[in-house]
Amino acid sequence: GGPPPADRRPGAHRSRPRGPPPPPHPAPPPRPPRDVRAGATARPGVEDLITVAKSHDRRLAIASSSPIDWVEPHLTRLGLVDHFDHLSTRDQVDRGKPAPDLFLLAAARLGLDPADILVIEDSRHGYAAARAAGMRCVVVPNAITAHDVHPDAEIVLESLVDFPFAHFGF
Repeated sequence: GGPPPADRRPGAHRSRPRGPPPPPHPAPPPRPPRDVRAGATARPGVEDLITVAKSHDRRLAIASSSPIDWVEPHLTRLGLVDHFDHLSTRDQVDRGKPAPDLFLLAAARLGLDPADILVIEDSRHGYAAARAAGMRCVVVPNAITAHDVHPDAEIVLESLVDFPFAHFGF
């Protein structure tokens, strides 16, 4: 036998610390759920449109394909939730867009005839749903939906800043 061969690696001559291992580094605090829109602001022209509509005694509703537990907090973060008379969301209807259910629910809750409602939509399915509900629709696509605007859309705007108020009696 004899003694074990010497370990010639740098630092091998140091002894290992004795006693309990050091405590692990404290874990970082948990991160809040990632919400890509947490820092979002309303799209340009939204607040002006709301102001003009309300000054003409128009009732406003949201008809969203997202669930209420996302829509309401998002509108609250934007400071807009109190401007809407009703929120229709995907979890309140059997069928989502392009079915007209969300828009028909909003019309019923507002007590309005669908033919008297103007919808502002950003998606192909939203446009189809609004038209299926018998409503007029202005399309204002976002960065994701800009490449897929419904071919029958009569009015397509790059921004709500360009909203044709006079065309709709404002």
